[in-house]
Amino acid sequence: MNDSQSSILFTFVTQNEDGSNKINLYGNPAGLRALADALIEQADVDQSTMRLPDGDTDHTHYKVTHDGAILSKSSDEIQMGRVDTPSGELAYWAKERLE
Repeated sequence: MNDSQSSILFTFVTQNEDGSNKINLYGNPAGLRALADALIEQADVDQSTMRLPDGDTDHTHYKVTHDGAILSKSSDEIQMGRVDTPSGELAYWAKERLE
């Protein structure tokens, strides 16, 4: 399989001059589609059937060491999840970030 057929997705964090972080997501079409599929899957999770700790939300850790990882080997780990709890309320940490 050549690079145009394989899924390539790089994620890395750089720091801006003002000290804030910038998250970079770069990929070829297959890699970006894999990320899009993962985003749609996360959005469609039925949290009402899950046993999550109070105030927690469904989330997934993506690491290059996972079987079927969507990330290329030089990528940083990413965590992708929902901000809404199974009850439909915003998670406490999401509320704090919005304030």
